[in-house]
Amino acid sequence: MYGSKEWITRLLDAGFWEHVADGYADCRYFDLNPTAEKVARERKAKKERQERWLEKARRNKDAVRDASGDGSRDIAPPLPNYREGRRAPAKRAAARVPTPVPLAEQCKTHRGYAAANCGGCRADAKADPAA
Repeated sequence: MYGSKEWITRLLDAGFWEHVADGYADCRYFDLNPTAEKVARERKAKKERQERWLEKARRNKDAVRDASGDGSRDIAPPLPNYREGRRAPAKRAAARVPTPVPLAEQCKTHRGYAAANCGGCRADAKADPAA
Protein backbone atom coordinates (compact mmCIF):
# COMPACT_ATOMS: atom_id res chain seq x y z
CA MET A 1 0.00 0.00 0.00
CA TYR A 2 1.34 3.42 -0.90
CA GLY A 3 0.53 6.74 0.72
CA SER A 4 0.78 8.04 4.23
CA LYS A 5 -1.50 6.97 7.08
CA GLU A 6 -2.91 10.51 7.10
CA TRP A 7 -4.07 10.22 3.49
CA ILE A 8 -5.46 6.73 4.01
CA THR A 9 -7.45 8.05 6.98
CA ARG A 10 -8.71 11.02 4.93
CA LEU A 11 -9.84 8.75 2.09
CA LEU A 12 -11.60 6.41 4.52
CA ASP A 13 -13.29 9.30 6.38
CA ALA A 14 -14.44 10.91 3.11
CA GLY A 15 -15.99 7.63 1.97
CA PHE A 16 -13.76 7.17 -1.07
CA TRP A 17 -12.16 4.00 0.32
CA GLU A 18 -13.44 1.22 2.55
CA HIS A 19 -11.81 -1.56 4.55
CA VAL A 20 -11.76 -4.99 2.90
CA ALA A 21 -10.22 -8.31 4.01
CA ASP A 22 -6.76 -7.66 2.56
CA GLY A 23 -6.53 -3.86 2.67
CA TYR A 24 -8.64 -1.10 1.14
CA ALA A 25 -10.93 -0.77 -1.88
CA ASP A 26 -12.15 2.21 -3.89
CA CYS A 27 -15.90 2.46 -3.23
CA ARG A 28 -16.53 4.40 -6.41
CA TYR A 29 -14.63 2.16 -8.86
CA PHE A 30 -17.70 0.67 -10.54
CA ASP A 31 -19.48 4.02 -10.56
CA LEU A 32 -16.58 5.67 -12.39
CA ASN A 33 -15.59 2.78 -14.70
CA PRO A 34 -17.79 0.79 -17.08
CA THR A 35 -18.06 -2.97 -16.66
CA ALA A 36 -16.35 -5.32 -19.10
CA GLU A 37 -19.75 -6.31 -20.51
CA LYS A 38 -20.68 -2.68 -21.20
CA VAL A 39 -17.32 -2.02 -22.91
CA ALA A 40 -17.78 -5.16 -25.05
CA ARG A 41 -21.35 -4.11 -26.03
CA GLU A 42 -20.22 -0.59 -26.99
CA ARG A 43 -17.29 -1.93 -29.05
CA LYS A 44 -19.57 -4.41 -30.84
CA ALA A 45 -22.15 -1.68 -31.59
CA LYS A 46 -19.44 0.65 -32.88
CA LYS A 47 -17.97 -2.09 -35.10
CA GLU A 48 -21.41 -2.91 -36.55
CA ARG A 49 -22.18 0.77 -37.18
CA GLN A 50 -18.87 1.28 -38.97
CA GLU A 51 -19.36 -1.89 -41.04
CA ARG A 52 -22.83 -0.71 -42.12
CA TRP A 53 -21.43 2.66 -43.16
CA LEU A 54 -18.53 1.06 -45.03
CA GLU A 55 -20.87 -1.34 -46.85
CA LYS A 56 -23.13 1.54 -47.85
CA ALA A 57 -20.09 3.51 -49.07
CA ARG A 58 -18.93 0.54 -51.14
CA ARG A 59 -22.36 0.20 -52.76
CA ASN A 60 -22.57 3.89 -53.54
CA LYS A 61 -19.29 5.04 -55.07
CA ASP A 62 -20.49 8.66 -54.96
CA ALA A 63 -20.82 8.49 -51.17
CA VAL A 64 -19.11 10.98 -48.93
CA ARG A 65 -15.80 9.64 -47.69
CA ASP A 66 -16.09 11.26 -44.28
CA ALA A 67 -18.79 9.59 -42.17
CA SER A 68 -19.29 12.79 -40.19
CA GLY A 69 -19.89 14.96 -43.29
CA ASP A 70 -23.31 15.89 -44.64
CA GLY A 71 -22.55 15.13 -48.27
CA SER A 72 -23.60 18.59 -49.46
CA ARG A 73 -22.43 19.41 -52.96
CA ASP A 74 -23.64 23.01 -53.20
CA ILE A 75 -21.80 25.20 -55.66
CA ALA A 76 -20.61 28.66 -54.78
CA PRO A 77 -22.74 31.59 -55.99
CA PRO A 78 -21.40 33.34 -59.09
CA LEU A 79 -19.09 36.28 -58.58
CA PRO A 80 -20.54 39.72 -59.33
CA ASN A 81 -19.72 41.16 -62.74
CA TYR A 82 -18.13 44.54 -62.14
CA ARG A 83 -18.40 45.48 -65.81
CA GLU A 84 -22.19 45.66 -65.57
CA GLY A 85 -22.29 48.87 -63.55
CA ARG A 86 -21.40 47.52 -60.12
CA ARG A 87 -18.56 49.16 -58.27
CA ALA A 88 -15.50 47.18 -57.33
CA PRO A 89 -14.84 46.89 -53.59
CA ALA A 90 -12.76 49.73 -52.15
CA LYS A 91 -9.12 49.04 -51.47
CA ARG A 92 -8.10 49.09 -47.85
CA ALA A 93 -5.82 51.88 -46.73
CA ALA A 94 -2.34 50.95 -45.58
CA ALA A 95 -1.90 50.66 -41.82
CA ARG A 96 -0.60 53.82 -40.16
CA VAL A 97 2.67 53.30 -38.38
CA PRO A 98 3.21 55.83 -35.59
CA THR A 99 6.41 57.80 -35.72
CA PRO A 100 8.63 57.18 -32.72
CA VAL A 101 8.82 59.96 -30.13
CA PRO A 102 12.32 60.92 -28.92
CA LEU A 103 12.89 59.98 -25.27
CA ALA A 104 13.33 63.62 -24.20
CA GLU A 105 9.84 64.51 -25.56
CA GLN A 106 8.01 61.49 -24.09
CA CYS A 107 5.43 61.74 -21.31
CA LYS A 108 6.99 60.81 -17.95
CA THR A 109 3.90 58.81 -16.92
CA HIS A 110 3.02 57.12 -20.22
CA ARG A 111 6.24 56.20 -22.05
CA GLY A 112 5.99 56.22 -25.84
CA TYR A 113 3.51 59.12 -26.04
CA ALA A 114 4.47 62.74 -26.71
CA ALA A 115 4.22 64.78 -23.51
CA ALA A 116 2.55 67.69 -25.36
CA ASN A 117 -0.35 65.50 -26.54
CA CYS A 118 -0.51 62.45 -24.24
CA GLY A 119 -3.75 60.49 -24.66
CA GLY A 120 -3.05 58.56 -21.45
CA CYS A 121 -2.90 61.79 -19.40
CA ARG A 122 -6.17 63.01 -20.99
CA ALA A 123 -7.86 59.72 -20.16
CA ASP A 124 -6.56 59.88 -16.58
CA ALA A 125 -7.89 63.44 -16.24
CA LYS A 126 -11.31 62.38 -17.57
CA ALA A 127 -11.48 59.44 -15.18
CA ASP A 128 -10.50 61.49 -12.14
CA PRO A 129 -11.49 65.17 -12.62
CA ALA A 130 -10.33 66.05 -9.08
CA ALA A 131 -6.70 65.36 -9.96
